[in-house]
Amino acid sequence: MRAASIQSPIEQAREVLNYQAAGSRPGRPLSVVFGGGLLAAVSMGLMILLAYRTWYLGEVDADWAYAGIGFLFPIYVLGLFLFSYGYELFDAGRAARLTLVLALMSLAALVVVIALFAVLAKLKAGVSLSSSASGASERVQPHAGSIVALIGDELSGGAPPTGEAESDLWTVRCHACGERFIPLPPNAICPYCGRAAVSAR
Repeated sequence: MRAASIQSPIEQAREVLNYQAAGSRPGRPLSVVFGGGLLAAVSMGLMILLAYRTWYLGEVDADWAYAGIGFLFPIYVLGLFLFSYGYELFDAGRAARLTLVLALMSLAALVVVIALFAVLAKLKAGVSLSSSASGASERVQPHAGSIVALIGDELSGGAPPTGEAESDLWTVRCHACGERFIPLPPNAICPYCGRAAVSAR
């Protein structure tokens, strides 16, 4: 029984080929098989593309996607029936049963594909949020010292620091000409008036 069930699709395909080769029999099952298979494949491809653009890319509204899939699925079932009708050598009853089985399997597979696209979209959104948050923290961290220095300078009324500069970003105000400049060791010569702001000991 197991060997017969495995060989039955091959035997059925051979029977279709023999039917096609026999010119005395009416109809051409291969034409119906290929035509129905092409119609079903195109319809399924459009449904998968619509699901990808809706639940993964977010370009199409979900209501429009459901309406499009609801329009394409009967066309897909028609293609399956034509395929089954040629495959079963124009036996409408057997073709209907095969169409029902294939349609239910395809519907389950389509639901799995939609769920997979939705999960992948959530994972992609989580990765992009974490990368953007880390990038924002990296952009803020180098400027934190400058912000603190500016706030301290405003609170002190613009008075120059009393000690040596902690970084080359700090500036001092010359006591002679009043211009601000970056003090360079050893004497922090003012580039505007030439006076030394710090005396080296």
